Order: sequence, then structure tokens, then C-alpha cells
Amino acid sequence: FPTRRSSDLVVPALPIGTPTDVVTNSPTSPGRGASVTFTVTITGPSGGPTPTGALIWTLTGPVTSCASTTGPTGSSNVATYTCVITTASGAGTYSATATYPGDGNYYSTGSNTDTFSVP
Repeated sequence: FPTRRSSDLVVPALPIGTPTDVVTNSPTSPGRGASVTFTVTITGPSGGPTPTGALIWTLTGPVTSCASTTGPTGSSNVATYTCVITTASGAGTYSATATYPGDGNYYSTGSNTDTFSVP
């Protein structure tokens, strides 16, 4: 049998993909003082690993920080993160954007801006 040195082996690098990053909120039409959950789903290419790492939330409007967050949760090529807020007692427009900074398998990406108004 021929012998091989480990330096003779070529291990292909895992291609880094660009995931999609989509934010939604629930309930879609909350009232004053309501709990609202923003959810972002990071989806890599089919068959890829689960995206990992922290997520950066940017909130604008009467509430500018998450009361609580979760994530990443998921499997295969999909990871889900959440941000929970409580709407203020007055009217206002709320927006959330999520930035995924990337990991060893995926590039960074930014989400759509999800916006809702409380009359």
C-alpha cells in the first residue's frame, strides 16, 4: 500500500452561503400595552448547517430594546430568533430590523424592516 502524508490530503472548504433574514411580528395588529413578539428566521441553503451566533436587533419607535430574546433555535439550515416587547400606552409606530453577523458557514445579512402602528 502506498503511504500518504497528511499534507497530501486535500479537504475541500465548506462554501460560505448568504442566508435570508426575514422579520415578522405577532400579533399583527396589537393594541396599547400589548405583548408583541418579533420573529426572525435565518435560512441558509438547503442541506446546509444551522446558522449559529448572536443576532443584533434594532428597534425604533416608542420601544427601542427587547424585553426578552431567544435564539438561535432550529435545525438543518434554519435558525429562529425572537424579541419580545410591550407596546406603550400611547399611539406609535414600531419597527424592527435584525442583523445576522454571520458565522463560519454563512455571511452576515440584514433583514427587512417589520413595522406596525398602534392607534
